[in-house]
Parts: sequence; C-alpha cells; structure tokens
Amino acid sequence: PELIRVLSDLVSIPTVHAPPRGAEKKGQEYLDGAFRKMGLETDLYDIDQVPGMHTHPLRHTPHDIRDRWNLAVKIRGSGGGRSLICNGHMDTVPPSEFPWKHTPFKPVVEDGRLYGLGSYDMKASLAAMYLLARVLRESGARLRGDLTLESVCDEEDGGVHGTIAQRLRGYQADAALVVEPSALTIFNMHRGGYFPEVRLEEPSAGINLNREMIPQLPKMLHAFLGELEELAKIRAAAIRIPLEYQHLREPAPVWVCRIVSGLWGKSVPIAIAHQVQLMVYLQTVPGEPLELVRNQFKDWISSLSSKYPGLFPKP
Repeated sequence: PELIRVLSDLVSIPTVHAPPRGAEKKGQEYLDGAFRKMGLETDLYDIDQVPGMHTHPLRHTPHDIRDRWNLAVKIRGSGGGRSLICNGHMDTVPPSEFPWKHTPFKPVVEDGRLYGLGSYDMKASLAAMYLLARVLRESGARLRGDLTLESVCDEEDGGVHGTIAQRLRGYQADAALVVEPSALTIFNMHRGGYFPEVRLEEPSAGINLNREMIPQLPKMLHAFLGELEELAKIRAAAIRIPLEYQHLREPAPVWVCRIVSGLWGKSVPIAIAHQVQLMVYLQTVPGEPLELVRNQFKDWISSLSSKYPGLFPKP
C-alpha cells in the first residue's frame, strides 16, 4: 500500500537529532519530491535563514539550527472556510546503544506492524499527511479553507525551532492539529516536562580507604532515590490535574531517566565510586509555570540537606 511504501522510505532515511545538531534535510527533500509529483506547491527552506529566528524569545540556544530544514505544503481552499495546519516533525531520537531486534533504518513489517526508528514518532504521521494530500488531489475535493501541511525540524530534545520558523515565515491558521501519535485520542492540551540534572559526589579515594573512612556515595544515592516519592507527593498536592489526564494513574509523575557513575572496561582502573550523575524527569501539566516547577525541585533538594545533614551539603 502507498502508506507503507512512503513510511518505509522515510524510515530508511536517517533524520536523527543528536543534540545540538540535527540531520533532517534528506528526509524533507524526499517528502518535498513526493508532494511535487502530485503537482503541489512546496516550500523547502533552511530555518537558520528565517528573519527573527535568532532573536525569538523562545530560541533555545543549546540547539544548533544551522542547516536545519522545514517543509511546508499549502493547499489553498476555494474561500469562505476556516484554515487548518497539520504539524509533524521529521527528526527522530538517536538509535541509542541498546540492541535492536530489527535494524533501525531498514524498516520491517511484521505481524501487522512496521518496525524502524521513527516509525511511530512520527514518520507514520508524516506519511499519513502525504496520503491526505493525495486523496484530496485525486478525488478532486476542494476544501473551502486553506490546509497547510508542515514537516518541521528540531522537535526532539525539547526543540521548538521548526515550528517557530513556520510562524515567522508567515504560515498561520485558525486552528492547528499536531499529528503526534495519541492512540487516536484527541487532546486539546499537552503535558510538558522538566529535566533537572543532579551530581552527587564525595572526595575520590581510589581503591585504598582510610580505616576511619566509609564511602558515603551509596548512602547518598539511596537517600536521594528514596525521597523522590516525597517529591512526587508534593507535586501532586500542588497542581490541578486537567480533566483530560485525571484517568491516568500518575498524571504528573517524577521519574529517573539516567543514573551514571564512573567508567567501565578493562582499561579503566578499579576504584571506589565517588560521583554519580542523575537525570530526573518531572512531568508538568498544562498551565503550570515552569518557574514554579523549578522552585519545587530546589526546595526539595534543600530539604534533603536538612533531613540528611551528614550526607548532603547545603545546595
């Protein structure tokens, strides 16, 4: 089927966003060619060249926006109707170091599912937008309002620059539909996230410890992880959960994304761990000020110093 063919083609083109860089251009060029074959007018452009990008208040400076490409397709209506934007992103997360059952960039259809990096998030949606345009084109149907299909760059890792560039380039509408996968549930709002990074450490002692010295890092890590449940309770008591998310068991969870300590391998000397880095994820709810979330986390960190004075210094 056409949908599977286009999706497979998109998955086979690496468009990985490995911060701070991205590589969406080849995927956008493929989709641009597919739309052009239908006779549609397309707009393929480098967002770095859009006036106002570098001074926009939402510019996320750690992201490098050089050679990052957007694609827009505008299907003009007959007039008198309301306009709509369908928004999707071309970039994917990196394939990571974990083993894959199937090769990330060689899509495989198995038991009714297509496997490959980005197939779910969100190249299937981009393929669906292509199919929507084709159905409209071949059926001869004419919408009254304008329909803009946009495949943007720089969405992963908290990126917003592709969507900002579309607005600055003049693409506006009465409404927008973000075609992220949602199990066919329609949401009129979306949760966000805050990713604080924490480092726990004590003086390095190699492998030889003084008789009076007892490693404290394991105790620090145990206390930190154990107290995260308290942070989750503080968060739950302080926020108002929108109706759309009240059915979830944890509508605003607090999770640990990463725990890293030391190096591994035969070329690395064995030593007592003296440092551990953690990434924590605080799910935020629509309408919740980010500064409030940051302050909650800072206050919680300060409470650890009071509760465990021998382990945690004052932040």
